[in-house]
Amino acid sequence: MFDNVKVTILVKRPGLGRIGRPISDVKTVFDGRQNIFAARQLPFAIRPLTIYVFRKMPPTPGRMMINVDVSATAFYESSDLVHMVAKILERNIRVTHRDDCSVRSFKILKLTDTSTSNTQLNFGYERIDIASYFQNTYNKPLQFPSLPYVVVRGNIFFPMEVCKVVEEQHYIRKYNERQTADITKFSCQPPHIRANKIKQGLLDYRQNEYMKQFGLIVSEEMAVVPTRILPAPRIRFHYSSRTAAFVPRDGSWNLRDKKVATGATWFMDTGMNIPKKNPPIIQGNHQVNLCILPNTGLPLYAEIKRVCDTIIGVATQCVQSKHIFQAKRQYCANLCLKMNVKLGGMNSFIEPSCIQFVTERPTIVMDASVTHAPGDDESRPSIAALCASVDAKASRYAASILVQAGRQEIFSDFSGMIKEHLKSFYQTCERKPESMLLYRKGISEGQFEQFLDLEIEAVRAACASLDANYKPSITFVVIQKRHHTRLFPVDKKDSDNTGNCPVGTVVESTITHPFEFDFYLQSHAGTRGTSRPMHYYVLYDENRFNADSLQTLSYNLCYSFARCTRAVSIVPPVYYAHLACSRVSFER
Repeated sequence: MFDNVKVTILVKRPGLGRIGRPISDVKTVFDGRQNIFAARQLPFAIRPLTIYVFRKMPPTPGRMMINVDVSATAFYESSDLVHMVAKILERNIRVTHRDDCSVRSFKILKLTDTSTSNTQLNFGYERIDIASYFQNTYNKPLQFPSLPYVVVRGNIFFPMEVCKVVEEQHYIRKYNERQTADITKFSCQPPHIRANKIKQGLLDYRQNEYMKQFGLIVSEEMAVVPTRILPAPRIRFHYSSRTAAFVPRDGSWNLRDKKVATGATWFMDTGMNIPKKNPPIIQGNHQVNLCILPNTGLPLYAEIKRVCDTIIGVATQCVQSKHIFQAKRQYCANLCLKMNVKLGGMNSFIEPSCIQFVTERPTIVMDASVTHAPGDDESRPSIAALCASVDAKASRYAASILVQAGRQEIFSDFSGMIKEHLKSFYQTCERKPESMLLYRKGISEGQFEQFLDLEIEAVRAACASLDANYKPSITFVVIQKRHHTRLFPVDKKDSDNTGNCPVGTVVESTITHPFEFDFYLQSHAGTRGTSRPMHYYVLYDENRFNADSLQTLSYNLCYSFARCTRAVSIVPPVYYAHLACSRVSFER
């Protein structure tokens, strides 16, 4: 939880030294009293949130450009250790045991079970307790001799009250629910406010000495780039619906006058309400568990999912009790959408003419993603997920999971996972996929060549293991979500009701790579804050997509996410793979 802490501001000012070598040795930390950004109070916070300016010089056609953005993260509050521990017990944070800034800092290994007054050490020819040692050596009487002491090395330890948490330590642990809500609320800014803060960050470059040495001048205005708006696809529901097919507006729709495309088949006991003396707790052959939870606590939810997924083997749908007592139509509708899919149904599908690449010949759409444990803990495993379509409409998906060594981004058995999904597609469609569209998330530019070679080879090996002559055409697309490019409408009349660019906005020039096949696609309607477009990189293309066909296909697929009635920000298999990884992380 974050607790009434003033925000500190960390601003990085990189310049240019030798050609091609970035310099970021000029760094200043502001405490909010400077005229960079105003300090803010965060409720329920124990650590200050820091906003920093992110700057990058990506390759662009025709001229040098710089990418500037603001971002938010959490830092440990710089305070005495007793004050910190009084709020919450933390480990693996660096401390210094004197006020002198040149004194070495240490990393806490552990807290002891004994107090400083009850722990003896050798001091000359006698043994004294730690409290007496600090009194004799530093003339510093301890105020809290009954507190435990911290161990920073095998034979180095300090009383808690003489330690101070070092500044500028990034909080690398996973946020809990309250912390996540706090940092989201703090960093969620309307487009016009975010744009103004970015422009403030640009002002630093006017006085940057490194830029002056090279005679470089950065414009104070944002780059104006040409865009186009892709049309929304036609969505189909059950043929008996009053509105069986329609084109959504603004990236969302409702279920009024519509029926799900394929309803799930399930069994329900009916009859008179005759009480039984010893009613069974669970009846056999049930298809789904509907669990009503008393709160939003993650431990209970995680345990239910773990048991039902790994022991019972039955789908689950969790519901908060507050929604049962105050049920709303929209909530109930979304709940039914989730349950219908979990029971094997299909809520809707994209008009085949809108995704001709998928429907004209057997095509499997896939995503490969890897998630890692929070922080730099390599002892905890990473989770690799591969999600792939199992029908001819790219509306139903299956996922497979692989637990592998920590911090490892490369799949340890990518070929085997591909093989299993090809079999699943064949069992459903009774035809082999003739084309493969493989999306890949989480790869940086420096890893493109390495992953392309490894994973294309793994796909080829999987196909050859099924049939030596089986060689489907492959398209390999990397999706980057964690970037700092934001799109702002030039004219307010061209924005949606949140101030963001309209749904379906595509940028394919000016800020894209001068030689590669890449584009930015904003496929969703933001509900608050500034929407983030996805950056698509096409690394390998045997299907010979042109820019418009791949952009349109990717955008239209974003309307087929089964869990909501909105176009999502990224193609559905990426979402499903992430959900699968999240589910397995409960075991981690």
